[in-house]
Amino acid sequence: SFLNVGSGSGYFSALVSSCVGEKAVHVGVELREELVKFASARCAELGLHHISFIHANAYDIQLAGSMRFDRIYVGAGAGNDMRFLFQLLKPEGIAVGPFSRGP
Repeated sequence: SFLNVGSGSGYFSALVSSCVGEKAVHVGVELREELVKFASARCAELGLHHISFIHANAYDIQLAGSMRFDRIYVGAGAGNDMRFLFQLLKPEGIAVGPFSRGP
């Protein structure tokens, strides 16, 4: 399963999808509504119906139940306050992003 925070146009989500396959849960979260619409439409055109895009602020992500991900990618600046994303990781999961370790 894959969570893409700051999914933008959906390009990276589509790329990752080609690696992890259609059976994997794949969610993109984007703050700009027009990009969510664009990414959703573009992925649908490409037949990538298993990728879903959510219009939300990363701080307000509301995912079903206790959904956890194998991989999380953050495509924008992520300071110490973004560490809450680690709670969305499965055990042994990996988060990739520009996280800072200190002040």
